Amino acid sequence: MVEIEKGLLSKIVAQALKQGQRPFVTVSSNSMVPLLKVGDDIQLAPASVQDLLPGEIVVLETRDGLLAHRFQGFDSSQEMPILVTKGDRLEKLDPPIFSDKLIGRVIARRRGRRTIYLDRGFTKFINHLLYLLSRRDIKQRVGPYKAQGPYLNPAVERGDKPKELSSRMFFKRLRYLIAILLTTLVDLRSLIPFRQ
Repeated sequence: MVEIEKGLLSKIVAQALKQGQRPFVTVSSNSMVPLLKVGDDIQLAPASVQDLLPGEIVVLETRDGLLAHRFQGFDSSQEMPILVTKGDRLEKLDPPIFSDKLIGRVIARRRGRRTIYLDRGFTKFINHLLYLLSRRDIKQRVGPYKAQGPYLNPAVERGDKPKELSSRMFFKRLRYLIAILLTTLVDLRSLIPFRQ
């Protein structure tokens, strides 16, 4: 396998998208588990900032290479809009990324010999449910979310940690289990022949 410099990979993928291709790149982190795992291939399509919808998985250029995380919304407090993103498995939002770093959006996941399209029918619905589940873990809010305020946990502020944290952990694990079940449904659906 040939190692490609991270900055160069971003340019190659961006150029391929401009030429109308739909390239695949390999996932190298588990921040989007259970939907995307290390070793999965994700197919990209062009995306414009104006057309992004909350819940879509976007690919951004960062100093560490390509980042595929779920789009949460915009922070329009700057001259250039900032994309607010988060990995499904992560508790906090990603550091702010300017919209000019948008490479594309994820339209499919290939695991082994099976390809699942995330922008169609049943899978699109499940993908949106995974987005809603992942939003429950956000501990910080920026930009458009400021009006709603941060998630505050009065019990933790008072120091009553054990009981409150255990119920919080229970619900976090329950959301993760539901996400695994939804992803399993998507995988099973891909095994069933589809009539047109």
